[in-house]
Amino acid sequence: MAYEFRKIEKTIGAFIVVAFLLFIGAIIFIAKGQGLIAKKNYYSTICNTAEGLSSSTAIKYKGVEIGKVKKIYLDENNDIIIMFYIYRENASRIKTDSVVKVIAPILGKKSLELSEGATNSKVAKNNSILYSTHSEKGRDLLASQESGEIE
Repeated sequence: MAYEFRKIEKTIGAFIVVAFLLFIGAIIFIAKGQGLIAKKNYYSTICNTAEGLSSSTAIKYKGVEIGKVKKIYLDENNDIIIMFYIYRENASRIKTDSVVKVIAPILGKKSLELSEGATNSKVAKNNSILYSTHSEKGRDLLASQESGEIE
């Protein structure tokens, strides 16, 4: 004689399946909200100080957070390399002449701000290096962007 599930066993089984599906849904929802499963483009920049910065420091564009710092380390020349990512939906805003600038508000955490770059500049490719205001080239690019010389 074949074993038949009783009504209470079926009810408990259905409850467990529904609870498990809700749990998985909640994990996916939280992961998406934290940007853990979003597609990203990675970039890096060279700075002479990383004081106040850490992994997960916000990357902003016109004041809107579009990414985060992934890693900060010293290379063999004792330069500070900051690796960061931009959510792929915003990657087209990052130009080859965009400049990385450290923003230190009076209150709150430091962040990195990306400049617009020239409208006719090419979009920066994934895994490219961007200039920072800690380099002479980065300062020159930013000065020309702010003065309106580059369009």
